[in-house]
Amino acid sequence: MISKQLEKLMKASRIKTLSGLAEKTSISKSALHGYLNGVEPSLKNLVTLADYFHVSLDYLVGKTNNHTMVGECRDDSNNLYRVHIVKLDEE
Repeated sequence: MISKQLEKLMKASRIKTLSGLAEKTSISKSALHGYLNGVEPSLKNLVTLADYFHVSLDYLVGKTNNHTMVGECRDDSNNLYRVHIVKLDEE
């Protein structure tokens, strides 16, 4: 089930190759290829991918279509804020 979500996330983040994603996540290219072809990833790699794309595990495994991204930012006074970005419609 992760294959469709992973394809969408790669497209949305403009990652064009598995090599590029492998470099950014430290997950092997062959493992990523397997995920796109139906192999289920380990929990560790699921968490790594969810963290990299800033999505929930539920979204990554297809249990929800709520594409909520979470990020952090700091203001001029160096206060840390958690930011939730919710995509309301699919393209």
